Amino acid sequence: MVFWSEKDNNIPKIKGVKLSGNAASGSIIDVDVEIGANNSGESTNQSVAYDPTTGKYLSVHMYNQTGQFGMVGKLFTSTDQTQAQFPIDGPFVYTNDSPNHPEIAVSSNGMFGVVFTTNTGFFTSSKIAFKAVNASNATVIPAPVADTQNGIELTDVQSSSADIAWNSQAGVFGIVYHSGTTTNSKIMYVSVNETGTIVTAPTEIHNIGNTVDFPKIKEDGDGFAVICQDYSKVNFEGETELSGTPAIILKRISASGVVKEMSGDVNLVNTINKSVLMSNPYLAAAYIHFDFTVSASNSKYGVVWATQDAPYQIQFAEATFTGDVVVTSEPVNVSVSSSAVPLNCSL
Repeated sequence: MVFWSEKDNNIPKIKGVKLSGNAASGSIIDVDVEIGANNSGESTNQSVAYDPTTGKYLSVHMYNQTGQFGMVGKLFTSTDQTQAQFPIDGPFVYTNDSPNHPEIAVSSNGMFGVVFTTNTGFFTSSKIAFKAVNASNATVIPAPVADTQNGIELTDVQSSSADIAWNSQAGVFGIVYHSGTTTNSKIMYVSVNETGTIVTAPTEIHNIGNTVDFPKIKEDGDGFAVICQDYSKVNFEGETELSGTPAIILKRISASGVVKEMSGDVNLVNTINKSVLMSNPYLAAAYIHFDFTVSASNSKYGVVWATQDAPYQIQFAEATFTGDVVVTSEPVNVSVSSSAVPLNCSL
């Protein structure tokens, strides 16, 4: 399934289409989620996940309508989108202190985990919070209360850009997020069970003493794989040192947040922070839109990202591990535009 936001008679809706091979098959799924005439339908304010055990999708989005704000959900199937929306957090009267940027994963038992940022207006007080949604009956845990944020707070303040994945072997949701000020930030990890009880307390997994941001996490065998945007200094052999050019890095962690060792090409592998450079900052700076997939657990990973400067490109590279030894492919261009800025890319 591919989902997107679009305006229908100036009313933003979430829509989707089922793909078969290289072409769409079946009818377009109009999820019929109206997210408010004053809401742009920005992709960072909406997320969709699929539960194979019940055959249901959960769409979570922010809405802004008639002076009220909130985070709502809708459960639906590929053949039935008639169910009503239900509140997940709020609704609230106008306030800067409102939830935003939801991300969703689903457990092996049909329980969706939703993480979101608690404060859209002030990063200094924002935290990452969690709610669970039962795929069978749309029960929300904790149940929403009007004008009260009651998501389970998992982090301290100055936290944002959360992502979530389920690990079936460990039985936990793994959550990564950005913490700290822009030029002294770090990537943190926390895990919870299906109802939001913390299993692994917030743990630092990436810190370069500079800017790191927008982490993404995927299940990877008994642990997780993580990518993020990284502003490390880079000094390839025979080249001038680069500083302040954003790149994409990949690392692997256990379900308890222990970063796994890795080795390989000294130009690409940082054995101190245990990461491998996926993009080539000498060729192009990596933009804030990127994604990846684990094509073989603990072994093979594909990463895609947008570049930051013209000519704008979508680039792709692979990382293959044998034990802790990693080999990466050269980044290849899969799309190039001289004028259009890439807004999103995913695997």
